[in-house]
Amino acid sequence: MIQIPKNYYQNRLDKARSVLKEQKLDCILIYNSPDEDPGFLPWILGGDIFDTTYLLLTEKEVIIFIPQWFQEEAKKSFDKITTKIIGTPEKTEMVI
Repeated sequence: MIQIPKNYYQNRLDKARSVLKEQKLDCILIYNSPDEDPGFLPWILGGDIFDTTYLLLTEKEVIIFIPQWFQEEAKKSFDKITTKIIGTPEKTEMVI
């Protein structure tokens, strides 16, 4: 069996945060959508991604926005990195 190092996903998160510094950004919004490449969000979170999952990454915080009916399941699923999980009232689409 292959052992995944404990800091494996934290290193991925750090790599994504390096984009913040390089591009002089305050935050990055990462999302998973059926019409977009679904690979990046699972890559950084290391777990199953629910429909309309959004990850807001700042220099100090990681926040996942997810439909509230998935909130308890999400707390069990997203255990590879420390994150704050916020349930949205409905299936949500971010508008920027």
